[in-house]
Amino acid sequence: MGYGAWSATTYDSLSTSLSNKSRGAIYNRASKDDNTKSGQKVNVEEVKFRESRDSEEHPLSTPIMIALDVTGSMGIIPEKLIKGGLGVLVNEILQRKPITDPHLLFMGIGDAVQHDRAPLQVTQFESDNRICDQLTDLWLEGGGGGNHFESYDLAWAFAIYKTITDAWEKRKEKGFLFTIGDEQFPKSTSLSYFNNSITNDVKEVSPLFLLDEASKKWNVFHIIIAQGDYASRYLNDVKNSWKQHLNKRVLLLNDYNFLPQLIISAIALDSGVEFGTVMSWWQEDCVKILNQAFFQ
Repeated sequence: MGYGAWSATTYDSLSTSLSNKSRGAIYNRASKDDNTKSGQKVNVEEVKFRESRDSEEHPLSTPIMIALDVTGSMGIIPEKLIKGGLGVLVNEILQRKPITDPHLLFMGIGDAVQHDRAPLQVTQFESDNRICDQLTDLWLEGGGGGNHFESYDLAWAFAIYKTITDAWEKRKEKGFLFTIGDEQFPKSTSLSYFNNSITNDVKEVSPLFLLDEASKKWNVFHIIIAQGDYASRYLNDVKNSWKQHLNKRVLLLNDYNFLPQLIISAIALDSGVEFGTVMSWWQEDCVKILNQAFFQ
């Protein structure tokens, strides 16, 4: 997937129409078994793989996967994205061009260890406004809780076993993978869920194994949402648990309204754009938040 062109005008009309709607009215699937608006399958056990392919209109595709924690207080992030943040994200990537031909895929992350019903949901890689319908196809289950982490490791597992990208196969170029949430680095992987929904060809899995494997083909980042309910109470524990494994690829975001700018900046810096140049793209209040994120 990854065909078609993004229309900022179409997105602006959509975001305006959604501005006064509740989260539940926008993300209105009531269970994982409900039909999606786009007609696409999003439950990972129903997905064989996702493809990011080059095309005549997008000859040098760059895959970007954004895995959103959809438990508890983190439901605010997908709401903010569809109401305005997604437009900033796509418009600025297309304008600034830190990478070529972006293909965007979203994931919804829950807690497989705590037996959430839908701990991993995935959209397609898209380059046009179909991103919007598919983002709002995610079921915001709102589960998790009790074990100090969510199943962020499933995003890495999906990247390893269920993605195919021309960026890697043709050019050995890594894609970008962001997990976003407010809890600690995962302490364990649900083997039963992994075997039933990802692959049963791997005998032993752990979060560290999955992170290491995913990092071979993806630039892996984690963004801590400091305003989240868990992080606001245990921020040092959250930071320390992630930094020992991802170091400078852990970004602490103190204001989730600047999530799109942080993602774009991380991609640009990783692609070789100078820090001063990247900061010149943004207004002063945004720069302050980004400096905190990169130099925590």
